[in-house]
Amino acid sequence: MDFVSGRFLPSQDLPVSETGFAQEFVKIDTDQILISNSTGSLRLLTRDIEGTFRYKPSVFDEVAGLGITRAIHADPDGNVWLATDSGIVRIDPKRDAPNSEPSTVMIRSILSGEHVLYDGLTTMSTTEVAEGGSLRFGFALPSYRAPEMNQYRSRIRPSHSDNASWSAWSNETKRDFTNLAGGDFLFEVQAKDASGVSGGQASVPIIVVAPWYRRTWAIVTFWIAGLFLVLAGVQWRVRALRARSAELERLVAIKTEALQLAATTDPLTGLWNRHRFGQWVRDEIPSINANVAHAADSDRVELIACVIDLDHFKRVNDQHGHAAGDAVLRAVAERLMAMRQPGDLVFRFGGEEFVYLGVQRHRSEGKKLAERIVHEIAQINVELDSGVLLDPTASVGWSVYPFYRERADLFSIDFVLGLADRALYLAKQVGRNRAYGYLPNIGVDEIDRTQADWRAQVFNRHTDFLKRV
Repeated sequence: MDFVSGRFLPSQDLPVSETGFAQEFVKIDTDQILISNSTGSLRLLTRDIEGTFRYKPSVFDEVAGLGITRAIHADPDGNVWLATDSGIVRIDPKRDAPNSEPSTVMIRSILSGEHVLYDGLTTMSTTEVAEGGSLRFGFALPSYRAPEMNQYRSRIRPSHSDNASWSAWSNETKRDFTNLAGGDFLFEVQAKDASGVSGGQASVPIIVVAPWYRRTWAIVTFWIAGLFLVLAGVQWRVRALRARSAELERLVAIKTEALQLAATTDPLTGLWNRHRFGQWVRDEIPSINANVAHAADSDRVELIACVIDLDHFKRVNDQHGHAAGDAVLRAVAERLMAMRQPGDLVFRFGGEEFVYLGVQRHRSEGKKLAERIVHEIAQINVELDSGVLLDPTASVGWSVYPFYRERADLFSIDFVLGLADRALYLAKQVGRNRAYGYLPNIGVDEIDRTQADWRAQVFNRHTDFLKRV
């Protein structure tokens, strides 16, 4: 079959069954003619050595899915332009026909800003980019079936998850991702050619590197440091609370001591009061009893109890006022404290009455101690603001505890104080400014203890019970 003046001459070498009924003929060059048949298929006819145009398999056989070819144009460079229902398609017939195997989509480039991470020439490896950065992926499907009609879809997903959605199918051959979060990801792209044949899937691992302070080691370090800070804060708080607690305990102790001091101290003279005397008796009398039980007769283990009462004190208050009486009381307290031996105690029981306890003494010292108290008080001179000079005196009654060494349990310290009071009133009756005392005058076994109230009746039943000293 020959092609002369734009027309074919009849020939049996190219039956219609090979090409179909031709609708349009386009001369590509002197040796190639492209025809389209009624179904829209394209066939390339090539002149053989005998000068006859024959059908030859070519790239045009692979062009499909474009719709009916409406027009064909060959430019001077030998490129063929097809106007089809799907659009304008350019084909270079000089290229070899593609392999019958489907083409595979390829990632051609990876850019981060202006920095090229992959250029399509080197071996692809895991791509790293800083967190918050951007990536542009370029890809292509090397298909000869109208490459302008190839379509792609892509996505970037976490490497451990397949839940990310794909983009819509598009003929765009690049994809941008911006403001990337830190982590391990996988970029994937799928393709299909103009005829809908799949080009497979290409992928590349992406590591978006977080700032150092957001990396695992940094986060673990921060957690550990935070834990240490919390522990340090807790320890500091505990120490602060302990210090505060100790301070509160100290303040409470000070307040308690102040309250106890106020409760046990006479505010005028500073001496211990009757309440403190009761506490001392409860704390110390048991040890005195224990010491006496094992002591020899000459041992100084007894308690000399002296009851002191100022003479004519009411007269001082009436004639000179209570301030003068207070001055006298303070002067007496100071003198008693100054004369006492180590261990001796002085109490103010109220009004003008004082109690002096000679601790760890022998009963033979009682008279001497009481008379010294009378003497010391008689030496006091109190000058009032008015210039009046007061010289108080006192009467003293005394006794000893235990009243009987061999039976300390028979008579209490209160009983002994009662005896000292008896002696005091005796001193008052005789003429004041003197001291008297009472000691036992009969043996302990001579006391009638047959009645339940024998202590109350001891003076009536034993008129010789006491010996005045």
